[in-house]
Amino acid sequence: MGSSAVCAQGSDDSSVDQILVIINDQILTGSMVEDIAVRIMNSNADVTIEEAGPEALNIAIRRILYRESFLRLGLDESMLDPQVEARIQALILEDGSRQRFLDKVKRDGYHSIEDFQKALRHQFIEGTVAGIVSGTIPSPNDGKRAISDPSPAQIRAAYQDNEIYRQRPAEFEWAALKFLNDPATAPAADRAAETLSRLGKHTMSIPEALAKADSVSLFTEIRAGAKENLKNFLETAAPGDCMELTNSVSGVLQLVLVTKRSPSREFSFQEAQLLILNDLRMEAQNSSVRAELSAMYLSSYSWFSPELRGLRENLDGVFGEKPDQESF
Repeated sequence: MGSSAVCAQGSDDSSVDQILVIINDQILTGSMVEDIAVRIMNSNADVTIEEAGPEALNIAIRRILYRESFLRLGLDESMLDPQVEARIQALILEDGSRQRFLDKVKRDGYHSIEDFQKALRHQFIEGTVAGIVSGTIPSPNDGKRAISDPSPAQIRAAYQDNEIYRQRPAEFEWAALKFLNDPATAPAADRAAETLSRLGKHTMSIPEALAKADSVSLFTEIRAGAKENLKNFLETAAPGDCMELTNSVSGVLQLVLVTKRSPSREFSFQEAQLLILNDLRMEAQNSSVRAELSAMYLSSYSWFSPELRGLRENLDGVFGEKPDQESF
């Protein structure tokens, strides 16, 4: 939906940035959606522009609704500046130098550090709004919102209706992490060695290790024909265990990391109660966030480019249909 309009920006005249969406006084343009689409494709090489375009459009519209809610709650965006700066400094320390951090930001599709700061601010805005409306953090004036806990009957019904609470199948997953030599980054051997060492010392999490690699491939079984040493490792390693593979391709270092392993198991109702309670509580919190975004959408003035066919209908289906559709 709308991918052709998103992807066509700049094809005839790169100096014209087409307006795609207006919500209240916030404007969403083609280039803004393209930037998000580029970052989506940079993070997942399997995603095509036809897939990334609509996803980026959805992300951008939700960002607008979150920001409108943030402002309606009486919050000041400047309060986020210290959090954004602290997060950037932490990322610089993690990458080892400011230049490595800037190079990584560029590879991720950000045009400048300012663009990256804006994206971080969006993350903090969304987290703040979600926290307030779900009752997990207090609002500036009203304290914490009360979100009702599920009743015992609801917990029992969830256990009876959902097999996932009664039994868990065996789970196994491993990842191949590739590190490539790039003049803009530290040598592949150094980055791979650091990742291997920190995993061995349990000072790096599995998600952090996956993020360090230049490319990641995930598997749920041991492939036929695997070398004996790899097969033995995958059959016995625990989640977080990692080994280095010899690679015949010059300049490429590859690590193998077990990301998940658990046996099948059955759960009694007593064992499952806490998990069900947390899940139902989380669903109630998520419902409150969806309700907040729906309220913002329904109470906001909006206009959508005619080229984005079906967008308004799609948003009406997600957030609720307005009684009177406005024209601009």
